Parts: sequence; structure tokens; C-alpha cells
Amino acid sequence: VERSEEILQRFIREAQATNEIESRHICEMTDFGQLPGGAFYVVMELLDGMSLTRALREKRLDRAAIIHVFRQIAETLDRAHKVGIVHRDLKPDNVVLIEDESDPFFVKLVDFGIAKIIRAKATNLTETGIILGTPYYMSPEQARGDDVDHRSDIYAIGIMMYRAFTGKLPFVADTQMGVLTR
Repeated sequence: VERSEEILQRFIREAQATNEIESRHICEMTDFGQLPGGAFYVVMELLDGMSLTRALREKRLDRAAIIHVFRQIAETLDRAHKVGIVHRDLKPDNVVLIEDESDPFFVKLVDFGIAKIIRAKATNLTETGIILGTPYYMSPEQARGDDVDHRSDIYAIGIMMYRAFTGKLPFVADTQMGVLTR
């Protein structure tokens, strides 16, 4: 039951975060809940596109397109940070590129599931001492389990840009703990 409550709170947090930002660059959540059998569900906007991870792997973006994509990500994060929301798990898999009107690389950010609403004094889902996120893109303070703010997202976008422009990650190791240590 306690675990179910954590999952439900995460869904609620993601819905609150995405609705508060009010950006076309955030994947819309239209409904969520729990089925009578206990399973949770979320209804989200259907995105017909590809992750930034795939686009980079398949070399579909030239330098100008990469700059265009990261400008959209930065502007969206700026909006989120202005309303007190930190994504906390920004990575290329959470950036989906879709075609929107005349823009073939329109950004949609997904997975605000561990987003922290700063002014709301986060619940134990994101309390200090809990490490949540993806190690390769995680800021040092987040890796230590310290409280994080908008600067962790800025760190993550910096790592993503480094990967996009160089084709490699700046910190690699054989284990997740090794990556966190570096």
C-alpha cells in the first residue's frame, strides 16, 4: 500500500508539473488514476516522433538542428524553473522530436515523474538523501543525494550538449557508481 501511494503521488506530481509550466514543448497528460485491480494508468499525448537519443545515434541532426533543439529545451526549462519546477531526470531519452507545422525537430519534453516542485517542499519521493535520476546526466549534488535546484537541469543540458556535439559522454565507467564518482 505504501508503494502504491508513492506511485500515485508521482503521477499527481507529474500532472501538476506539466500543467503548471504551460508549454507546447511539454508532453500533455490528460488523465491518470488507479484501476480497481490496483494498476496505475496515465493518459498522455500521443507523440509521433523519435527520441533525441535515436536522432543523435542515427546522425539525423546537423549542427544547426542540434542548436535549434537545445534552444527549445533551454527555453522550456527556463519556463519550468520560473514556476519553481526542476525536471531532475533530463536526458536525451526524455526529449522527443516531432514534426510540428513546418518544424521537423519540434521538442517535446517527457517524464516529469521525478520533477520537484521547489516551493511545495517535496514529499519523500524527492527528499534530500534520495538519489533519483540517470547517472550520466546527473549533477554532482544530485549524485550525492543532496537537495537540487534548477542548476541540476542546467548541468544535465550541458552533458546532453557535450554528447550531441562530440558524440560521446564526458564521464564513463564500468558501473553506475563509477559514473557517479567521476
